[in-house]
Amino acid sequence: FLALTTISAKATEKAYIKEMEKELKGLEETTGKENWIKKANAFGKISEDYKEEWLPMYYQSYTFLQAGMEEQDLKKADLHYDSALLYIKKAEALEKSNSEISTLKSWILSMKISVDPMTRGYEFGMLSNQLLSEAMIQDPSNPRPNFLQGITALYTPEEFGGSKTVAKKLLNESIEK
Repeated sequence: FLALTTISAKATEKAYIKEMEKELKGLEETTGKENWIKKANAFGKISEDYKEEWLPMYYQSYTFLQAGMEEQDLKKADLHYDSALLYIKKAEALEKSNSEISTLKSWILSMKISVDPMTRGYEFGMLSNQLLSEAMIQDPSNPRPNFLQGITALYTPEEFGGSKTVAKKLLNESIEK
């Protein structure tokens, strides 16, 4: 029984890895909101098949974020960001205190701000910054929180703490990491 259970677990693990590798292949070349949504659905199927794994939900969230960023209609983009937020929260429920999850969640909130800066800027901005600070504590060697902070500083008005000088410092820290 133990041997059969071990063999079954290894076969399941191999199948999971194979499915993830298939969907991750070419992800960097993906363009167009329809293709991002196809990828999101593919990662969604993997997350249904492997409910204990957080990584498919992370990538499902990431692909919905990308679909939103390619959407011209802000209301539709916001719906994609809502989907991204839903799946990153599910990933977070499985994998606590993960720098990558905190960083992606921060990025999603930043994009939600871009849909309606006047009403969302303060609340989501503070939460986004808090998540990036947490991400840096969770994994000080991760360059992505610094990168996202740098990009945010570049597009944040000086009266709210942004500037090219601050952005350059943060982006250089990201490069160093």
